[in-house]
Amino acid sequence: MKAFIYWLFAIICLMVIISNYSRSNSNMDNSKPYIYTNRSIDQIRSKDLIDQKDLRSRSYNMENNIEIKANTLPEFKKFSKAIGKIESDNRPFIDNSVTARFEYKLFLKLLRKNKFGKDKIKQYIKNYPWVFTVSKGSNDSWKKFNVAKTISWKYAVMSMSLGEYQILGINYKLCEYKDHNEFIRNMKSGKNGQYKSFYSFCKKTGIIPLVTKRDVRAISKKYNGKNYKINEYDKKLKREMKW
Repeated sequence: MKAFIYWLFAIICLMVIISNYSRSNSNMDNSKPYIYTNRSIDQIRSKDLIDQKDLRSRSYNMENNIEIKANTLPEFKKFSKAIGKIESDNRPFIDNSVTARFEYKLFLKLLRKNKFGKDKIKQYIKNYPWVFTVSKGSNDSWKKFNVAKTISWKYAVMSMSLGEYQILGINYKLCEYKDHNEFIRNMKSGKNGQYKSFYSFCKKTGIIPLVTKRDVRAISKKYNGKNYKINEYDKKLKREMKW
């Protein structure tokens, strides 16, 4: 009797197993495998292309070949020479020093803005009256800078227009430098460092597309400031570019 019960139990278990297996196969047959549509394939291909383009772009940026980048625009090299001519007569250095112009009004503005105190500023002007006057050339500007930096190194650097393209130190972020120290270091490093600063400034301020459009007024305003007409900057640029 016990043997019969065991056999019966075994048969029932076997039937349950067979039934479950059949049901599983039936579900698999009825289910549809995931199929990529043409649209999803296109999306994947598009994403792959974007990723490859991004990788190429990153690699290109790592090379940091500013000269090649700028020269992809036919007018840009000519434009850089024109700005250099207007700003410094294309002289990145004068007497073995970076071509410079000390902007004393900006220096005073930065001191006041950063709470140096009216009494202190008055004392600075009293002690160094010649520093707070219009600069008479590059050498005079460096003499003024050497005094100004004892008051504030940071604001003295930010108040200097440097190099062939006379870029103000206060614009160091627009030249893609992390701080004023990196800015002055690169301006002193040579013509290539100055060119890099110039290119980055033009890129960040949106000047490069304006060069291709030959929009003299917009370029002059962005590069020389809102008072560009006082200096006839637009006329000078138009003459140098022969637009």
